[in-house]
Amino acid sequence: MNKKQILLTAFLALSLNVLYAQMKSWTWSNYKMKFQAPSSFNIKESSGTVFSAGNDNIMLTIYPKKGENMTYERMKDALQKWARENEVEWNSSSLGYMSSLNRYWGYYIDGKGSNGLPTSLLLLVDPDYPEYSFYVWLQYQSGYLDTAVDILKSFKPM
Repeated sequence: MNKKQILLTAFLALSLNVLYAQMKSWTWSNYKMKFQAPSSFNIKESSGTVFSAGNDNIMLTIYPKKGENMTYERMKDALQKWARENEVEWNSSSLGYMSSLNRYWGYYIDGKGSNGLPTSLLLLVDPDYPEYSFYVWLQYQSGYLDTAVDILKSFKPM
């Protein structure tokens, strides 16, 4: 392989990586929720009970629930129970309360799924519609932490 072919191959690989990581706006109108996710995401399911989309490196799933009347203490208990039921491992320094994530409030856990992949769980409440809570599951390949953080920080009520 000559120098020109190596440079062309490197350029194409970099271009594909940038294209793959481009973010786009997603809207879940039923629940007045917006967020950013890679444009390469494919929707697996979108209904009134679940939104699930992903690609080869990141998987995002959101489960809305109604009528849980969440407080911070209830959120902590509910999210830790969900994490245990799904065999997500975490430690005390990788969880906490969020007073404002683009106006949502909630609780988070960062851990490792039973498959060994980094896993972030959020439990969010929209201040305008507090009867709804949103359980967010985000699992990703270790090289995609920055993209995962971008997704998690992007949730906004409409």
